[in-house]
Amino acid sequence: MATPRILLVEDNPADVLLWECAFAEACHPAVALTIVTDGDAAWGLLNASCAAGAAFDLVISDQCLPRSSGAQLAARMLAEPAFHNLPIVVVSGAAPRADGPVRSGWIEKPSGLGEMKILLRNLLDRFIAA
Repeated sequence: MATPRILLVEDNPADVLLWECAFAEACHPAVALTIVTDGDAAWGLLNASCAAGAAFDLVISDQCLPRSSGAQLAARMLAEPAFHNLPIVVVSGAAPRADGPVRSGWIEKPSGLGEMKILLRNLLDRFIAA
């Protein structure tokens, strides 16, 4: 099985560091993590990767981002047939939303490394085939 490719869309440097630590410490097979800081950059990278035949396996996006929010990114993905099977999970410091375009889930942003590792393991177990 190829190394799973995960796109993280997060603009807060402290949260990026937390995610990187969680990925490094999570007890899961190695993943290729790519990080961008806004929804527009994520959209461009998703399209370029798809065109190159190197699609991502999972997108984890913060909701509050510059240029395009996590919900706006999810809506773009839902409108594009090439991304219909690509799970996107939006994390937010606000209460998770029950509505909106996100098909894979809204999740409350974890408050520390321990919670982040648990969330990450759950996401990988759910969306990345073992």
